[in-house]
Amino acid sequence: MNILRSEQRYFDRVAFDPQGGYAQLEKNDAKIAHISLHLGKIIGRKMLNWQDAGDIGPEVVEGEILPDLCMYRTQIVTIVDHNDTCAPVAPKNWLTPGSLAQQKKLAYRFAVTALGNLSDYIEPVQHGVLPQKELLWRAVGNLDESIYYTAHVLGIGPEDVAALHLARLEQQLGGEIKTALPKNKSL
Repeated sequence: MNILRSEQRYFDRVAFDPQGGYAQLEKNDAKIAHISLHLGKIIGRKMLNWQDAGDIGPEVVEGEILPDLCMYRTQIVTIVDHNDTCAPVAPKNWLTPGSLAQQKKLAYRFAVTALGNLSDYIEPVQHGVLPQKELLWRAVGNLDESIYYTAHVLGIGPEDVAALHLARLEQQLGGEIKTALPKNKSL
């Protein structure tokens, strides 16, 4: 297969790469880009296998996929709404129709859509265009949906989702979250 390397280099130089180079991302935008990479990894490595082949067991979904989706969602909310004024997401009817296979597909689809939202946010910023913050809120909404459908497949409710999120944070820290906070902070 011919991959047209010289033609691709020409195209990149003329039409793809910004003429002045890629814009340096500010701290929060760099974090959004990093979250995008992590979300892409979990979608590509784990969620796709869980949704398609079922090769991923419930322990991986409960221990990694679901809490990581929660972590990425909360990180984005914390960046966008740094004053902690975010209204909680309206509670859903926790009874969702459809087969478990359909629920898995929806969980996957909403996670992929969230990744698309994050990409749509970051790519123009790298070209020096002002960011569109509403894309981050769309990503949050899509992650909410993915979390919801994933939890539904597992048969767990919102309290269990929060507990799994906290357990994952503590696992990543190597200890209780309260001990990692400065003394003047509280949960």
